[in-house]
Order: sequence, then C-alpha cells, then structure tokens
Amino acid sequence: MEYIIGLMRQVSVVAVLAAFLELLLPHGEMQKFIRFFMGLLILVAFLNPFIKGQLLTEEMVAAEMADVIEPENIQMSTEEILAAGEKMDASLSAVAETQLKEEISLQILALVKLVSGVEQASVDVFFVNDGVRHNGMSNGDIATVRLTVIVGKGTDAAQAETDIYQLLEAFYHLPQEKIECIIREATVNDSN
Repeated sequence: MEYIIGLMRQVSVVAVLAAFLELLLPHGEMQKFIRFFMGLLILVAFLNPFIKGQLLTEEMVAAEMADVIEPENIQMSTEEILAAGEKMDASLSAVAETQLKEEISLQILALVKLVSGVEQASVDVFFVNDGVRHNGMSNGDIATVRLTVIVGKGTDAAQAETDIYQLLEAFYHLPQEKIECIIREATVNDSN
C-alpha cells in the first residue's frame, strides 16, 4: 500500500509540474509538442519502477527467506523463527529505504534541472535518524538535501540558488536550512 501511495505521489508531482510549466510557456504551435513531452514525462514517472525492475517482488522476498531459513533447520524454535523474521525485516527495510532515497533523489534532480541555467546537478538525500531504525526503518523524514549544481556561463548563480530553494520548499516543504547547495559555473571540463 505504501508503495502505491509513493507511486501516486510521484506521478502527481510530475503532473502538477507539467501543468505549471504549461501555464508558463507561450501558446501556439509549440504547445502541442510541449503537451506531448509532458505526457511522456508523466508516463515515464508512472512506469519508472517497472522499467528499473526495482519493485519488491515475491522473488525478492523468497530470496530473503531462503537466506534466513535453511532447509536443514526447518524445525526451529519460536525464538529462532522470530529472530529470522526480524533479520528478514531489517534486510527488506534497508532495501526499501535505499529505494526511497534513490527515488527522492531522482525527483529532486529532475526538479533542479528545470531551473533556468542549470546544466548539471547531483543530489544526496539524508533522512532523519539515518541508520537508526524504528520498526525496521528510519522514519523517512528528510534531514538534509545536499546539492552540487553546475550552471551555465552567464547564469545568475544567486537567482538559480533562490529558485532551487523555492522549488524544494514548494514540493517537499523543505526549509532552506535543510538544503546544502553548492553552485558553481560550468568549466570546459564539465561538458565531458
């Protein structure tokens, strides 16, 4: 259920972003191409987990169970079964948390690249209590987003940084204090 909610949230963010961009762009001949492109973005956002093949499938769960419960130890005590279940839960929770970080990083990266003048960017997301588990997972609240952004020559870096802060605050309710943003101008080496 959580996965479906996350997927719908991701598709909703892309759809809202597409509608917002459509309002900003001029009307005319280009509008139908822009709508087509935005439709493709929404489709990719929806199909992204299937394309990547990173869904928690029954095979992944079965593989985790096979690692925990070996056939020769089929007659396990209740405590051993509970310990094996906790081990499996911790392993699957770590996989889910990693996937969540990757998806949020990709979403933020896509948003940052929409800022005028941004040529390249990298994103690292850190959760509150990263590594500290409560019921198998960290609570999923974003503690810090670390961005390294390369803007084109002649781009107002201060304006790009302000735009990035505003975008992340609007979409993720992240205050500026939780965003570490390093912006530098593109060099010849950055184009490779």
